[in-house]
Amino acid sequence: MVVGLYVFLGFAGSAIASCPDDNLVVTKSGYYAALNDDSYRKMTSIIESGDKSALSPLLSEHSVIALPAGIEVCITDRKKGFQQYRKHIIVPGKPGTYWVADAALNEIG
Repeated sequence: MVVGLYVFLGFAGSAIASCPDDNLVVTKSGYYAALNDDSYRKMTSIIESGDKSALSPLLSEHSVIALPAGIEVCITDRKKGFQQYRKHIIVPGKPGTYWVADAALNEIG
């Protein structure tokens, strides 16, 4: 189990290490990220309603995560699947890729 975790973290770290410099960004505090379009729509609707406690089911099923603040993440491809006001990112230590609002990210440099 522990070996598997180290192997996974190694892969996540290598994904960030191989991230083109212009795709490397830093996360801001207080944001969430979603694994797919459906979860992203539900997440943004809940956040806009002002009742963040309603995110609990999505957080419990791991389709939404609280985005850790101040970490480097990689935008998967700035051109592929262009979406206005959101980006598709790789978060170190988390499985899969996540959709996140543009406002949750700070450009580096």
